[in-house]
Formats: sequence, C-alpha cells, structure tokens
Amino acid sequence: MLLARDKLLALNPASEATVRTTLLASQLLVRMGDGDQARLLLSAFLSQSADSPFRPDVELALAGTDLRAQRWTNAIPELDQWIAANPQHPQLPRAMWDRAWARAQARLLTNAALEFSRLAAQFPAAPSAGQAQLWLADDYFSRREYDRAGLACNILLTNEVWRGKPEWYRAKFLAAESARKLENWRDAGILLFDLLNDKEVPVSMLPPTYFALGEFFLSCPPDEIKLPDASSDKSPDAAYNKALEAFRKVASYTNSPLSSAAMGWMANCYLQKAARATNFYGTAIELYGQVLRASTADSSVRSEAAFGGARAAEGWAVRLVVAGELNEARDVREGAVNQLLDLLHGKWLQPGESPDPSIVEKAGRLAGEILESMGRWGDASRLYRWLAGELPVQKASWEAKAASAARHSGA
Repeated sequence: MLLARDKLLALNPASEATVRTTLLASQLLVRMGDGDQARLLLSAFLSQSADSPFRPDVELALAGTDLRAQRWTNAIPELDQWIAANPQHPQLPRAMWDRAWARAQARLLTNAALEFSRLAAQFPAAPSAGQAQLWLADDYFSRREYDRAGLACNILLTNEVWRGKPEWYRAKFLAAESARKLENWRDAGILLFDLLNDKEVPVSMLPPTYFALGEFFLSCPPDEIKLPDASSDKSPDAAYNKALEAFRKVASYTNSPLSSAAMGWMANCYLQKAARATNFYGTAIELYGQVLRASTADSSVRSEAAFGGARAAEGWAVRLVVAGELNEARDVREGAVNQLLDLLHGKWLQPGESPDPSIVEKAGRLAGEILESMGRWGDASRLYRWLAGELPVQKASWEAKAASAARHSGA
C-alpha cells in the first residue's frame, strides 16, 4: 500500500487523472476500513500540490474521512474552512450537507437545523436539498413540533423538482402524520389516501402508510370528517372495521418490521369489538399469541401482546362468570395470571432487552386485580411487595396495596 501511495504521489499533481486516481484510492481504503491510510494519502497529495486546481476536491475528501470515522468535532472546522474558501464550488451543497450532518451527530441540533434550512433554501434542486428538508421535518416531528414539521414537508412537496422521488413520498407521509397529530383529520386522510392511490408510490412506503391509516381510523372522531373512502358502514364498530382492513394490509407484508405490530393492533380492535360480541375474545387471544411467536416483533410489541392477551382472557372470564360457568372462568383467569407473571418476570424478553417500567406497572396492576377477584389475597400481597421493589418510584403505593391485600388474607 505504501508503494502504491508513493507511485501515486510521483505522478503529476496537476493532472485530473492523478486526482481522480487518488480520490478513488482513498475511497477504496475507507471502504476497506483503513481510513487512516486514506487520510495519509490525501494529506500527502495536498502537501505536494499547493497550486492544484483540484485541491478543493481533495480537501473535501479529507474531511470526509473524519465523517466516516465519526470524528464530528474534527470534521466540522475542516468543513467550515472549506465552505468559506470555496463559495462557488460545484460541491458546495455536498459540503454544506456534510457540515450540517456532522453538527447533528455532535448534538449541535440548533446549528444543524439552521444549516439544513440554509442548504434547502440556497440549493432547492440539489440532491441534498430534499434530504435536508426531510431531516428538518423528522427533527421537528421528533420534538412534537408538528406545525413546523408540516411546513418543512410542504416546502418539499411544492417543489416540482422533487415530485415523484422517494424524498417527495416520504415528505407526504410525514405531512400526513403531522396533520394527524394536530387532529387535522381532513388533511391527514386526504394525504394518506393520495399515497395509497398513487401507482408510483415506492413499495417500501406501503406498510407504514397502511399502518398510519389504521391509526387514523382509530383516532379520527367519526362526526368530524366524512371518511375519504365514502364507506357506508354505519355500525358502532365502523372505525374498528376500517382499521382492521388497513392493519391486515400491513400484516400481509410479512417481511416488514411493522407486520407483527399490525397484528397486535388487529388484536386490540377485536378486543374492543368483543365488548359487543363476545366471540371476538377468542380471535383477539389468537392474534396476540401470533405476535408473541413472531420473529419480527420487538420487545415492546411482544410485551404489549402478552398484556393484551391477558386483558382479553380476563374479559372472556367476566362473561363466563355472568353466564354461570364459574369453573371455566377460573381456569381462564389462571391462564391470564400466569401470562402476566411470565411478562413481569421477563419470559418474553430476549438477551439484552430490559422491561419497560410502564408495561410492568400495568401488567402488575391487572395481575393483582385478577388475583383479588379470585380471592387469592396472599398471592396478591406477595406480588405487590415484589412490584414495590421493581418500581421504587411507586414503592409507597405498592406497599399500601400489599398491606391491604394481606389484611384480607388474614396474614
């Protein structure tokens, strides 16, 4: 490698071919994981080519080695200097993107946002401009500044240069989600249906768009908007039925990470429908079980499915009690308690995963309520004492529940 470097440096530094070869060699070194050698090659070239017209290209590549190595605080001043020295260079948009990105990674988010805004305004047709607008929209959305996120999306959506490109579709999706968060139901629905009716939409956008549509149907008050698909379903379960159609679409994309989450939402819909038709409890329980067995489900989705399955079982048990089937109700409740205890003790967690305190709290509360309804006050008291240790912020509350349950048990 040293010999190759020396041969490169022996070539005419003013030659464009020499520069291109040097840049290609440095890129190859970086891809091979040898960024330090790439930096040495570029630095050596610069030391021998002070007057080369291609010097800015090599300097920008040199800053790029720091970006690839995630040395953000090194890259930022290099890019500051490059941008100040090359205000008319064709690669100025790329350099501005790199600097903004480095600042974002260094958690200098205010400065990064200003840089991305400047880039998008100064070079609206540049390839990096759409990415800059999307970064801004995502940043605003993550900070729950949904108005600003929507405005950032709209700048991209109204720029004909970007129409039909992946960035344009992503902006439309994010605009729909921002509108939904703002409870602007009409715009959210129109944007989502526009995406789904667009024959050119990237396939990768379909699962998240159908998923967002399912959430839209569940959150949109039926009296505030006429649903964009002109549905004639006027039943009390209309929203759940519409949401189920959308989530089924998501679940059909079995390789999508959203597939298992969609099955969980389908189970939630059936659980709500079961309030009027008890036969849906079984459907909900089966779907929650599928989520627990799904390889694409993350810890949050698995935990919610375990909790949801127990809720569905308890709902079914209540109906069995009303029907006088007490023994069957007790068996169902035993299963629900066992599933909740498995959840509390991490059965559904994989190596490296940790329980979410919020799911521990609600699973513990439901398990305690079921144990109390079964008259198992001693077991409930022991569970509450365990929860007092697991959730120290609520320790006093759980200890009080443990004492109350102990009194009922006569302990």
